[in-house]
Amino acid sequence: MEHRIKLWVGMGAWLLASASPVALASGSSDEILQQAGGTALAQAIPPSHGMKHGGEGGEGGEGGEEGGHADPFADASPDAAFTGRLLLIKGHLRIGKELYDLGRIDDALPHYLHPVEEIYEDIEPGLAARGIAPFRASLDRLAASVKAKQPKEEIAKQQERVTAALDAAMRKVDGKTQAAPSFVAEVAVLALRTAAEEYAEAVEDGRIANGVEYQDSRGFVLAAQDYLTAHATALRTKDSDAYGDMLAAVETMRGAYPSVLPPVAAKIQAGEVEAAASRVELLASRFR
Repeated sequence: MEHRIKLWVGMGAWLLASASPVALASGSSDEILQQAGGTALAQAIPPSHGMKHGGEGGEGGEGGEEGGHADPFADASPDAAFTGRLLLIKGHLRIGKELYDLGRIDDALPHYLHPVEEIYEDIEPGLAARGIAPFRASLDRLAASVKAKQPKEEIAKQQERVTAALDAAMRKVDGKTQAAPSFVAEVAVLALRTAAEEYAEAVEDGRIANGVEYQDSRGFVLAAQDYLTAHATALRTKDSDAYGDMLAAVETMRGAYPSVLPPVAAKIQAGEVEAAASRVELLASRFR
């Protein structure tokens, strides 16, 4: 059962393709799962291990297929992969600042290091292709300031500059593309699928065994929720019911994180978080 749940996270597009047009048109995830899930899961080949992201034309990065998870970015469009990874950086920095403001500086540091260690190399081609000035130096400077335990005000000031660079980079995606409900839904799915994978890595035998992965997951869910809310008008106009159901699924995921400091016992099991992320992926088809 655990294997089937994990495998489902990377199979949304396959299952949707297997579902009938009637089920897709109705928007019922139960119908889609009933029609497509049975045969697709039965015929599935177990995913390979130890592979990294394929992202924007073959980039590596956060997540990948470590632990048997499918790569959320493998089939993403270049613009969505680029935007999705910028969103992941936002999630990392949000958690880092939350911990820093609590005085948990040592706990905050990994979240300031991860954007460069795990993601920046993957977005560099996208930055160059879109004529965006590199901002790795700013990320490195921010991480160094955190390591040096600079005052909160200094960290906040530097982080505002980095966030502004992230927002500017997102705006470099074609205007019509970045405003399209289908694109917004795709980007949100990328972040939420990555969050579900990170949470699965954090939970072991019903306990939070890896606090950093728990916090990464929390940051990605919060960043995705903010992103969806920022595009509420376009999404609601396209399909109000689907948008409401999508937000409800994200709220289910949020229930896994009662605080930035991980609880001893998982509040929600990994399978439930992954199921909620899959629910969002199914609903995303309604915005195409």
